[in-house]
Amino acid sequence: HRVVAIDEERNLLIVKGPVSGPAGSYVIVHSAKKA
Repeated sequence: HRVVAIDEERNLLIVKGPVSGPAGSYVIVHSAKKA
């Protein structure tokens, strides 16, 4: 996976998935915050 964007405010990582398609292959992954 390749990270294409990071949303620090909502603590999200947007990565380009391995599957291509007409709707795109972007997946939003919640990055875990450990105290």
